[in-house]
Amino acid sequence: MTEHTETTNPYAAPSSNLEPEVTAGRLSFINAFKRFTAWGVFGLTLITGGIYLYYWMFTRGKNINTELSDENKISSLLTNTVIATGLIYTVFSYLPNFVDSSALQVVTLVMLVFMIIYMVVYLTWIFKFRNRLNMLTNAKKGDQLWLGGIMTFFFNAIYFQYKINQIHDNQNSQG
Repeated sequence: MTEHTETTNPYAAPSSNLEPEVTAGRLSFINAFKRFTAWGVFGLTLITGGIYLYYWMFTRGKNINTELSDENKISSLLTNTVIATGLIYTVFSYLPNFVDSSALQVVTLVMLVFMIIYMVVYLTWIFKFRNRLNMLTNAKKGDQLWLGGIMTFFFNAIYFQYKINQIHDNQNSQG
């Protein structure tokens, strides 16, 4: 007959890791994102006349989609529509300097239409991105990693990069 001896003290207080397993495992997605200064995003966006913002959106959108299930992915059609309408609007915003006064009304009207389309799809994209980041970090309102709506609206890519850096720092400090 074999005797089973237990090495733990039955009278000791139980010890366990109280961190939710989902949070620790879910932060692994952050390795797909490069840690880059938020000031760098701001500076490159200014220097490139906004073109870097589209690159940032395209690359970060692809990165986040690799971590999401099919029903939660940000549509590539949405991302491409944001980029295309933004670029078209940018081109049309320079055209008034090069067209005569008879074509100015048409150029202005086309520019206005693309600006409205761009704003709608851009706002849709940034809030989808925000929601997906909050979902992947399992953040709740008031948490350090939570991305707020007002900051998202006013500072979008710069704020996202700042929060991505916070997620990097949070993961590095935990393990």
